[in-house]
Amino acid sequence: MRISGFQELTTIDYPGHTAAIVFTSPCNCACPFCHNHQFIEKTETVINEERIFTELEKRKKILDAVVISGGEPTLQPDLIPFIERVKKLGLKVKLDTNGSNSSKVEHLLFNNLVDYFAIDVKAPFAKYTKVTGTAFNVWELYICLSNLIHGSRDVDYEIRTTVVPGLLAKEDIIKIGELIQDAKLYVIQQFVPTVTYDETYKKLKPYSMEVLQSYADAVKGFVKKVIIR
Repeated sequence: MRISGFQELTTIDYPGHTAAIVFTSPCNCACPFCHNHQFIEKTETVINEERIFTELEKRKKILDAVVISGGEPTLQPDLIPFIERVKKLGLKVKLDTNGSNSSKVEHLLFNNLVDYFAIDVKAPFAKYTKVTGTAFNVWELYICLSNLIHGSRDVDYEIRTTVVPGLLAKEDIIKIGELIQDAKLYVIQQFVPTVTYDETYKKLKPYSMEVLQSYADAVKGFVKKVIIR
């Protein structure tokens, strides 16, 4: 895989577990508010896969899992064999994805290769081009959501939205709630302007916690659980 970043330990990226994070590049979205924008384009620096597995082997006693993030990991043609190798180490796998590759997500889901999916729903479908900066195929995302929410496999997952002032308002969050009805967990994420793909977004003031709580309250009737992160 094109591994462009590696974090040896995190206690917050996989709920309830210690994990290492593998970052891939590139991404097929160009969200102006992206906090991992260094992985949108293919990076010049690529970390050797064998080095990653050497580090994971060393840390097996303190790690529960590996988080695969990006960028967009499902763009990687060898994602599946990489995950299979991680699983052989006895580690869980969490996958962060934008849901643009439904066939790969479906394979991972129905072959029990991923223990926790985190799938981004960036906006109501009508706003996707504006929010992602690309001609995103929302049908692919719809299939991913349907498989996770209504499929026969009982897998842990979260659906998450970063609430960016000027891009998303309460009515947008309600539309997302309608789209993901009956989801196990919906995460409303605070926008952090410290690092953004579009420099102008650093000037935005994030919504207050009171506003985010009002958004969370507005979707409680659609999903089984909603939290603010």
